[in-house]
Amino acid sequence: MTARSAPLLRTVCAIDLYGYCVGVASSRAIDEALWRHDVARDTADFTAQYNLGAILQLRSQTSEALPDYQAAVALRPTDAIANNALGCVLLALGQARQAIAPLQAAIQSRPDYFASYYNLGNAYATLHQFPQAISHFRKAVQPNPEDSMAEQIWALHWPRSANLLPRKRIGNAP
Repeated sequence: MTARSAPLLRTVCAIDLYGYCVGVASSRAIDEALWRHDVARDTADFTAQYNLGAILQLRSQTSEALPDYQAAVALRPTDAIANNALGCVLLALGQARQAIAPLQAAIQSRPDYFASYYNLGNAYATLHQFPQAISHFRKAVQPNPEDSMAEQIWALHWPRSANLLPRKRIGNAP
């Protein structure tokens, strides 16, 4: 499947840095240099690997973020946020099939991490596996069906199928 034939869906990526607050855009180059230094000093430092991936992703250097997220997941295979971020990067690189495993790992580690359900739905939709996509989009909207990115994106791309997602009744509305 070419990138043009894939649905244009947005991924929900965890770009929160572990133990670190993201500064202004102008300081990201400094942040990147610092995290690169930490990774070079200790490749087994999960925080440095993950945060370098996150900084690169924030700078739209998606392919450069991939090895850092892979290293972070190798260091902490059950970390839901790192697995979700790895899945997001793989989706962004057009590797939906490869994104499924880390997204499933994120869900298995943390069943309440609804962004991973949404992103897994995204992966399945990209692969045209719509029953699985719908199932995961439904799980993604469970916490707040009225204000859910999954519902909004689903309705945008498949307007006739939007009624497949759960909705809460408001007032006397049917």
